[in-house]
Amino acid sequence: MLTETDVFIRTGALDTGATKVVGSGDERPCLLAVNRKRRRGKQLTLETSSVTSKPLVAPLSVPYFERQRLRESGDGVTYFSVSQRGTRRESLEDVCFADKASCYYSIFDGHGGSRAAQFASRKLHEKIVLDRKSMREAFLETDREFTKCEEFYSHRSSSCGTTAVSVRINGKKLTVAHVGDSRALLVTPTRVETLTTDHSATAASEAERIQRAGGYVLNKRVSGSLAISRAIGDIRYKQFIVAEPDIVTLEVDEENSFLVLGTDGLWGVVSDAEIHRELLEAKGDLRLACRNLVDLTFKCDGRDDASVVAVNLDAAGEL
Repeated sequence: MLTETDVFIRTGALDTGATKVVGSGDERPCLLAVNRKRRRGKQLTLETSSVTSKPLVAPLSVPYFERQRLRESGDGVTYFSVSQRGTRRESLEDVCFADKASCYYSIFDGHGGSRAAQFASRKLHEKIVLDRKSMREAFLETDREFTKCEEFYSHRSSSCGTTAVSVRINGKKLTVAHVGDSRALLVTPTRVETLTTDHSATAASEAERIQRAGGYVLNKRVSGSLAISRAIGDIRYKQFIVAEPDIVTLEVDEENSFLVLGTDGLWGVVSDAEIHRELLEAKGDLRLACRNLVDLTFKCDGRDDASVVAVNLDAAGEL
């Protein structure tokens, strides 16, 4: 049983230093997890001239009535997370999770409601942190248990599911696992490295796998419906939408480095260079950096939910 767990759902309360869950249209607790194979992601090397000099966006400059859709958590030093409900959403479907004591962080982007993200976050954290199962085993078991839940078998719920990115930190070693198109980035003083590769229906290898399983891709979507090709849940498309995670392990030797997790509502609007700038200019204030990043998504688009988790690897690695 977790002794330092604080569920953060609709109250908007902020309790620093405890385990947090951010974002949910429900009032039920959520937790989460993830893991995957070593594969170098895309890397962006940033020269000083490539980082724009435009000023930081003022924290929480979003109008007051819009801030009511904001959910945030964390101590601002080791980690911080912010979720913003999109203007086209009736409820926030993203879930952020942090178990600071266990150096475990994850993020989920649900579709068809928030229940899949809540279920996956709860089960993955339980299996990875509490039961000490491998990330791959935890992902697959969580998906199997999802398919056995009667609540997900109604006509509408059978097409609900979630992306997942989970990271475990052990000193300088990171283990990252994911399904879907939520991402993990490593941000250092000189570069940004993408640690995940989107599981998209448009990727040639994913389209071939789907076709071999008897499915098809139409209008860049699985069965003309889902843009992602891997997820937890999606019972209706389970023959094609798998929960097999990609897993990456790496060591981070550079000081002043950060882990950034985000949903596609963030990545679709904010560039890697902007993320790099905000993290470095915030000078260790993760609350400021995360608020500014989500603020940017609202100013540029704002229709989709946008969530970000930022972790100071220097501080997290010392726990």
